[in-house]
Amino acid sequence: MNADTTRLYNDAEVAVSRTRFKKDPDKSIRTFKLSPPTGHELQVIRAMEQFLSNDRESFLDYRVLKGSKMPEVTVETYDKFRDRFRHYLDRHNAALILRWAMLLHDIAKGRGPEEPHCEASGKIAHRIFRHKKIESIKPLQDHEKRLISWIAQHHDMMGNIYTGERVAGYLNKITSRSRDVQGKTEEEFRPERKKGFAFLQFAMLCDLRGTAAENAYGAYLTDDKANFWLRLSAPARVKELTRDLYKYRRDRWTGSLDGSLDEQKSESLRCMDGRACRIKSKIADYFGRRIHYIVNGYYALDALDTEELAELMARVVEAPGVDQTSDNEPLRLKFTKGYRKGKPDSELMLKRLKAALRTEKRSSPLRIEYRRDTNCIEVDTKGLLDPDNDP
Repeated sequence: MNADTTRLYNDAEVAVSRTRFKKDPDKSIRTFKLSPPTGHELQVIRAMEQFLSNDRESFLDYRVLKGSKMPEVTVETYDKFRDRFRHYLDRHNAALILRWAMLLHDIAKGRGPEEPHCEASGKIAHRIFRHKKIESIKPLQDHEKRLISWIAQHHDMMGNIYTGERVAGYLNKITSRSRDVQGKTEEEFRPERKKGFAFLQFAMLCDLRGTAAENAYGAYLTDDKANFWLRLSAPARVKELTRDLYKYRRDRWTGSLDGSLDEQKSESLRCMDGRACRIKSKIADYFGRRIHYIVNGYYALDALDTEELAELMARVVEAPGVDQTSDNEPLRLKFTKGYRKGKPDSELMLKRLKAALRTEKRSSPLRIEYRRDTNCIEVDTKGLLDPDNDP
């Protein structure tokens, strides 16, 4: 990193810490360890600087998870990203905007489960830019501050679409709501949307390049994912994914984490007999259209077998209190505890979830309820860790 960039980050660290201590003195503070060279934030920043300086060799010097069927990002895919982003590198103050966005993108992690960390990070970033210490570094225009906060708020969007947790059409929704594009014609709006897509693609690429697994950074960044994010540049592809969301989610959740599908499992779900088929249209409606965001759910869904997945879908669709004929705001589906393979508490939760889905609904320890205040169907997977729920 050059001296100006290092100074920007160091000064920002002071301002961020002061802002957070003043706002929430009793909450845990996520510190930025820029020296020595450890930690997710620093690795993301390094990946970003490598990309911006076109240090292709360093950016591509990593390995994906052991046993993954998908390769690392190829030179061809990297060059596609560079071509995609070349238009913005020398204009729009792009480098400064992205440095700020990637510095702040995870600032809300560790602050509690009240809301997804991305949404909270965007709000904190907005507060930070009112701090006079930030303005003393280098003035930013108001629309650039809003863009930085917007990137922080939505930086994992592309990843959530890839896993089926988020509806692809939400990309159009968040860009059309931008203060900087409201009131513009479609022709005037198109460049703003393209810029927003490009910045989110860049953020997702660098975020995963700086994410660690098995003691290696970048282990989750596969060529398949990178090319999927690039395909979201085309509005037709976004519409196609949104239209066929139920099919896409079913394929993703009956496949594997690295993207290869289990055709037998997927076909079995399509042809299932019994209760799941009797409410097939409701399942397709909720998981294909009504539910637009699934929180902490993808890894657990993937770990269930066909019958368990269908049973969970059926119970979610029938959650009490939900207006099944309503065309109102799309729903969110929240799993109170996510699943991470290999972690003892996650494996225990999965074991008890599977047992609960084999139990009659009336006597099952799995609680599923609709929360009208947040328009969210909540699956209490965390409650399964109660000692009384031992199968």
